[in-house]
Amino acid sequence: MARVVALVVISVAFAAQLGAGQKPKDPSIQVSDSVVVVDAKGLQLHDGKGTPVDVRELAQGLASLKADYLSAISLLETKLSEAQEKIDELSMFKQQALDVLPKASRVVTLSLDAVSMAGRDLGDLLNEYFANGTEILSLDLWTSDPTVPFMWNVAVSQPAFTELNLFSSDSQHKHIRYTGEDGIIEDASRCPTVILMDDVHFVYPDRQPGQSYYNYIKYHRLIMDPHARTTIQGLTLREAMNGTESRPIYEHGLITVRGPFASIVVRDSRVEFGDSVFINAHSHGITHIAFGHVRFIGDGDGEDYPVIASKGQSWSGHLSYVSVSGGKLEGNATWAPEQPDKPFQMYYLT
Repeated sequence: MARVVALVVISVAFAAQLGAGQKPKDPSIQVSDSVVVVDAKGLQLHDGKGTPVDVRELAQGLASLKADYLSAISLLETKLSEAQEKIDELSMFKQQALDVLPKASRVVTLSLDAVSMAGRDLGDLLNEYFANGTEILSLDLWTSDPTVPFMWNVAVSQPAFTELNLFSSDSQHKHIRYTGEDGIIEDASRCPTVILMDDVHFVYPDRQPGQSYYNYIKYHRLIMDPHARTTIQGLTLREAMNGTESRPIYEHGLITVRGPFASIVVRDSRVEFGDSVFINAHSHGITHIAFGHVRFIGDGDGEDYPVIASKGQSWSGHLSYVSVSGGKLEGNATWAPEQPDKPFQMYYLT
């Protein structure tokens, strides 16, 4: 086969010389260890020993070479086609994995014991999951020791279009019947899991006396961005930030519900608060707030509002709808008056 290739190369080179009107420089051309001589006079092919070369043998060799070449090309095309099918199959599996696995990671349900969470703030945990792209986060909060609460002092920013569910499987869904000491006993079985909030946040910790907003505080535990949804069920939320009354408040609310279209439902729970508003609805657009079977205990110096609508540090033009079913107000807790006047309106639907 190598000889046939050599003959083809030599013939092409010799023909090129003749076609250009050139006299062949050397009728003998060396190829490896064999000599193939092209007779310029008679245009006959013979090898270096004078033996004529059979042109039919040359043609057969070329035909065989062509067949082998076409066979190799066909085999290569078949292998490439099979490889492409494998690539397409792997791409399909990859896409299926991308479609399924992220959805699984975006929906997280956990069961947490307050004892096992000792030393870790609940807010840190929530921020960690939201930062990792969790879209629906459900936490079943319970305690193996009734004297150990969950701690929540780190502010949480709940991204837009996400859902947060904080609940206790140990809670009981029932109407509130008692008040005072009897109410405490009732809530010990109705909503036994406690979340304690006992620290405030300085808006600008590094500000010095004389600078703007020096010593201003905020109570934020949860800041809900537009279209976020939160449900709190079967929990006792205890705010114990005593001694902060003399400090100026930058923005009210343990929970801030931002428009447009953020919403929160609190049911079968107990809320103890004093130095702050429980829920502050603000920013532009509409928000929805619902309370069902919630006992509010106000222990501040003045009137303690479960919910207000205010400008805060936000845009103007807000409307908040509040639904209340089967709740009780104790201590200094009282409902804020409706706000029918723009730019911050609030209406009770029940």
